[in-house]
Amino acid sequence: MKILLLLQVSFITILVVFSNYTSGQCLEDQTALLIKFKNNLTFDSSDSTKLAMWDENSTDCCQWPGVSCDEEGHVLALELDDEAISGGIENLSSLFHLRYLEKLNLAYNGLYSVPIPREIYKLANLMYLNLFLASFNGQIPMELSRLTKLEILDLSGGDLQLERPGLKTLVGNLANLRELYLDSVSISLKGSEWCSALSSSLPQLRVLSMIDCKISGPLDPVLLNLPFLSVIRLDYNDLSTMVPDFLANFTKLTTLSVSWCKLFGPFPSKLFQVPTLEELDLLGNENLTGTLPEFPHKSALRELSLGETCFTGLLPVSIADLPCLTMLDLHNCNFSGPIPSTMGNLTNLVSLDLSKNSFTGSIPLFHEANNFYSIDISNNNGPLSSAQLGDLLSLPSLHNNYLNGSIPRSIFKLSGLSNLSLSSNSFSGTINIHAVKGLPSLSILDLSYNNLRIDVQGSNSTSFPFPQITELKLVSCQLQKFPDLKNQSIMITLDLSDNNISGQVPSWIWSLGLSYLNLSCNFIESLEEPYDTSSQFWSVIDLHNNRIQGNIPIVPTSLIYLSIASNNHIGSIPSFICNLNRILFLDMSNNSINNKLPPCLC
Repeated sequence: MKILLLLQVSFITILVVFSNYTSGQCLEDQTALLIKFKNNLTFDSSDSTKLAMWDENSTDCCQWPGVSCDEEGHVLALELDDEAISGGIENLSSLFHLRYLEKLNLAYNGLYSVPIPREIYKLANLMYLNLFLASFNGQIPMELSRLTKLEILDLSGGDLQLERPGLKTLVGNLANLRELYLDSVSISLKGSEWCSALSSSLPQLRVLSMIDCKISGPLDPVLLNLPFLSVIRLDYNDLSTMVPDFLANFTKLTTLSVSWCKLFGPFPSKLFQVPTLEELDLLGNENLTGTLPEFPHKSALRELSLGETCFTGLLPVSIADLPCLTMLDLHNCNFSGPIPSTMGNLTNLVSLDLSKNSFTGSIPLFHEANNFYSIDISNNNGPLSSAQLGDLLSLPSLHNNYLNGSIPRSIFKLSGLSNLSLSSNSFSGTINIHAVKGLPSLSILDLSYNNLRIDVQGSNSTSFPFPQITELKLVSCQLQKFPDLKNQSIMITLDLSDNNISGQVPSWIWSLGLSYLNLSCNFIESLEEPYDTSSQFWSVIDLHNNRIQGNIPIVPTSLIYLSIASNNHIGSIPSFICNLNRILFLDMSNNSINNKLPPCLC
């Protein structure tokens, strides 16, 4: 999500800065330089959509994909992102003779073990340089500091260092810089050092992104010398500091993203009142405390993420007065009380995660106008299931909500919804499985551990258009039979445990491509023949506490977890058990099998 947002910010700026390019007839010398440049590059032509189309017999290089020119035919821009370039960039004198070049984009290439060429300073007219995920490595050359016309600089995502000389030397002459992206660049500076280096050199800076740069805190008030700063992204750094009040003094602040930064202490409530603030991300700062204030009536807030912090208290009624809100993530906090019913009026809300809190009452009545893709207000107070064993296949542990009443039928009319997780609350009533017909985009459905009854009568796959989903969890939902899922093609997880299902496990279940299957705690008596368990995608099968008879069934050799305990199996332990070389958990207890163990188990 962060990468996408960064690219979105850059793209908007690119449109503004470079929308005035016009294309004249390409000059002969420019064509020659481009052809020489191409011929010296190493790239995979089968994955190239631009370079592979450059043809020296073409009369106008300004019409080549990825090339833009001015009216006189000078090359102004090269957009060679995602062109499968893997080498040859080190000694490209032809590139550095494109003296009119204002924009160079080499993002998303594979230049591993290659340093950024020092000769890049010869492109003195560069205003835009994007090396995002181009995979350059080594020390960032200080020759970049000679590109004094730069307005946008993105060096993110490689294996780069900025040390001795460091950040202060790099940005010292870049007074025109408006956007700086240094994500994953190793900088290793204290708060006073990197704050001072930026504030003394970049008076026009609007976007600062230094995610995972090994910088530390505290944040220095000298940053206020950057009056135009609107986007601050410092995620995944060990800032180990309190959030300073002065951040609320940035009058143009639209984004503050400081997730997983080891922030602590009370969060300044006045930051919520900044009228321009659109995105606030405090995720993962588990020692950060605070409460949600009453929000201003004309707040611009679009995304609010406080998950895994120590925020407490009630959701203010004014949260329903955030007309622009698209994402609200409060999972694993200490919120309590009712969810304001007026939240159903937030028609722009697409992602809601209120899990692992202590909310009470009912779900707001959401309108069909909501274009939701994710609703998660689930918990995990139900019985321990094998899905909770380790981190390998388990979803986040979500508990402590106490929502009750019936699930509003309006939820099943949110046609854009892809994730609906309402498990382990106290919802009641009967839901016919046909209700999911109104959710054609559904990918994850979890209604487990409530007081619900799921009716699957008449769910024949030939007449019932069940959406193609990846995860279906209907644990403890009073199921009497298997829902007809034989037309599913992308399902990975199926959990129908703790129900009243009897009879046979249908043979089509083994052809779904599942990785995780839990049918434990039912009244199943057998596996329908023939069944094919040859797939290597399987990781977990849990059939314990049923009435399955006969010999131990053949299972996939790729299993990590297998439980067939408390059934009516007979005979001896089969030799194929020795082929389960990935197994971490194996339970065959409480059956009528003999006690002789195959030597391989020892």
